[in-house]
Amino acid sequence: DLVVEDIVTNATALEGDFIDIAWRVANNGNEDATGRWVDNVVLKSLDPNKADIVVGSFVSERTLLAGQTYSRTERFKLPAKIEGAYQLVITPNADKSLYESPAAQANNSTTDETPLAVSLKPRPNLQVAE
Repeated sequence: DLVVEDIVTNATALEGDFIDIAWRVANNGNEDATGRWVDNVVLKSLDPNKADIVVGSFVSERTLLAGQTYSRTERFKLPAKIEGAYQLVITPNADKSLYESPAAQANNSTTDETPLAVSLKPRPNLQVAE
């Protein structure tokens, strides 16, 4: 039963900036998680008219003992020309390569409660001079 316990990132950023995202995953099940699985990281817009942005997928190949955790930090470059409030959603075992009971699968995705505010970088203001 892989569950995200903590997500840490910037509160604000500019489009195209690099940001670090850290998360901790716990094995809350009674059995060890052994093998390969994928953690997906998505920026979910708080504006329902904007599409989610898949930031990355990260493979873990290990044994995570029952009751133990692992932490991961990755650096991402935000896309250009995006702005607004986004929440990070992290899903361990997104590819369902590890067996988890249906109840355990239902709690895999975790959404960061603190939104990331992305602003546009200043644009040039070209004017014709006489």
